Formats: sequence, C-alpha cells, structure tokens
Amino acid sequence: MIAIKNTWEEKSALYKQKSKVITRQGIVFINSFEVALRLGEDVKNIQWKAKYGRFRDIAKRWGKLYWFQEKDINRLMGV
Repeated sequence: MIAIKNTWEEKSALYKQKSKVITRQGIVFINSFEVALRLGEDVKNIQWKAKYGRFRDIAKRWGKLYWFQEKDINRLMGV
C-alpha cells in the first residue's frame, strides 16, 4: 500500500497512480480530487456537494459523473 501524503499536491499525485475504486454505489474516480483541487475544495465540501448534487454538476462539466459516500472518502483519505 502506498503511504498517504499530507498535502493536496502530494495526494493528487498519489491519486493519479490509481484509476478508480469500485463501490457498491458505483465508481469513485480518484482524479475527481484533482477537479476538487482546482476548485479549491476540501474533503468535507466534496462530501457535502456530492450529497446535495452541486459537486456532481461540476463534475459533469468536466466530463465525468462521480459518486461519493463518506466511507469512500474516508478510505481514500486514509482515515
């Protein structure tokens, strides 16, 4: 397993090494965190916007639909 880094830049580089994580709800694309990085979001905002649809709308504009659940985000962040 690859060690989780501390900064967003390092985490983005880490996520680029993986393609996707399959969940029961669908597919969580790791590079969605790159989109969040560019938008200046943190994990809690990603979770909130995914839950209420706003982040999904942003993600669609980038060409992909992302599915998030709190447990998935926590696992990806190494919590």
